[in-house]
Amino acid sequence: MFNRTLIKALKKGIGILVLIVALGAMVYFYPFRKSSSGNINMILPETSLFTVRISNTNELTSLLEKQPWFEAIKKMPLASLILSQASALDSLQEFGNLKSKLSALEVWVSMHTTSSDELSPLFIIKSDGFDWELSSLETVISALTGSSLAIESQTFNGKEISLIKSSSLSIASLIEGPYLIIAENALLVEDVVRATQEEDKRLLVESDVLKEGSPMSLILNTDRLGELGSVFFQATNNNIYGFNIAGNIIVDIDLREKELVFRGARYGQDELTPEPAEIFGKNFIPVISSSFYWSPNEVSQKELMDVLDNGVGTISISQALNQEQVYIFSVRDTTEASRILTAAANEKLTQRDSAVYNERFITSSIGYVNDSKYLSQLINGFPQEASAPFYALFQEMLVVSDNLDALKTVLNDFDAEATWGRSIERRRILDDMIQETDLTYVQDFEYAADPLKRSLKPKWRTFFSDNPELIDVLELFKVQLNKTSNSVLVSGNLALRDNFMSPVKANANEEVKNDISANVFADASIRTKPFVVKNHNNSSYEVMFQDAQNSLYLTNMQGEVLWK
Repeated sequence: MFNRTLIKALKKGIGILVLIVALGAMVYFYPFRKSSSGNINMILPETSLFTVRISNTNELTSLLEKQPWFEAIKKMPLASLILSQASALDSLQEFGNLKSKLSALEVWVSMHTTSSDELSPLFIIKSDGFDWELSSLETVISALTGSSLAIESQTFNGKEISLIKSSSLSIASLIEGPYLIIAENALLVEDVVRATQEEDKRLLVESDVLKEGSPMSLILNTDRLGELGSVFFQATNNNIYGFNIAGNIIVDIDLREKELVFRGARYGQDELTPEPAEIFGKNFIPVISSSFYWSPNEVSQKELMDVLDNGVGTISISQALNQEQVYIFSVRDTTEASRILTAAANEKLTQRDSAVYNERFITSSIGYVNDSKYLSQLINGFPQEASAPFYALFQEMLVVSDNLDALKTVLNDFDAEATWGRSIERRRILDDMIQETDLTYVQDFEYAADPLKRSLKPKWRTFFSDNPELIDVLELFKVQLNKTSNSVLVSGNLALRDNFMSPVKANANEEVKNDISANVFADASIRTKPFVVKNHNNSSYEVMFQDAQNSLYLTNMQGEVLWK
């Protein structure tokens, strides 16, 4: 997701403009040379949390602009800046300054942690029939910034890394075959060097498959999911009980009118579970659930092994400031299950207890097993030490939770028919999914947004409070994973809203004046129309245009030339 830290990655607004135009100049000066062969599998470093591949930035931008949810996307700081500068780049292309269009090249953006709450991008751009050269970079950037540059070279593991610095820009770059690698943090470029030389330092392994032709792809490094979560959240729990996966999930992303659809796989050998889990107990999923999922399950509690079917459903319900979990199991023999659970409750009675806990609630009886390890015996992969569970048996289902209020919520909403299975619209969503998978996960942002924001680190909580549309545009996320003999198939979608919240500005009643209040004096007649852009540092409006001598100008609204 675009964020303020990415803006910081290319400092003071002018960074991206300088970078785009400078790279464009390189395409102009060296458009016809033949590049050496190269393989992206040997370039991407294993320190990447996730990587987005864009086959054609210009085509993707055009596709995004047609979507009803684009209004939310374009308000992201980095997206807004890139879109405004793309217009300037297109004008250079239109008037012949660039013989190869930079926005049509294949680009990878790899995200890395650089502090406890910050991500930094590593840009990788593939040439199209020419060799990258840096000899013209100093002249171009110096002319655009109006400041002198300090360009140094350093050698790392035999590779030459160029460091380009000015008062407003700091870039580390590397040329590797047809790839130009750029980052603000030189350590990220050093990670690329390691990847080119050591196989275990690479993100992509031999079995990973990148499909050609997709406008956008995502490579998710599941080995670093905890690291990714720790950037945004105060505490992370990435364990989905009963399902373990390692390596890269690679999906193609299809942009549609109201959703992002993704399809792909995790390639390589995996241990197969005995059988996939069935989607069961749809009438037990409260409408107010923030998320829920089904996964295979191997019960280790000996007495219940032959009584419970394979699979466990996990329901997350927001209670006060916490997310509480309720677990559901399909029961083959409720009478035998009741006997076993009652015996376990009696066995764990303390000297202070006169009788086992039993509470009548609606049409069910709630029991209690005073054993903190009991849930770990019921759910594969559950932590050994947890709170002792409450339970209820009815409708051939076992409902278990270490939070009594959360368990009662499930029972109450079942009785009130306020569940996914009783809602025509929501039931259709579940029925349209594959009914047996190794993981089926659903998150409903109508009820997940508030607990999600509460769990964010202070920096990100402030950011999303200032930009509420970035979460409010999200509607529903669902994903399913199926293990095969040599891969894990992945499918799902992220549904987006047409109508979403927009931030209320303090000066919302003031009209923004976009009129230029003074003449601008250029060295030659102006060739392009003026492009009004917004300074991301102070939100002021500025104007960009080009004259007949191919000089590019940025002025303020009073006509003062900021740089040429």
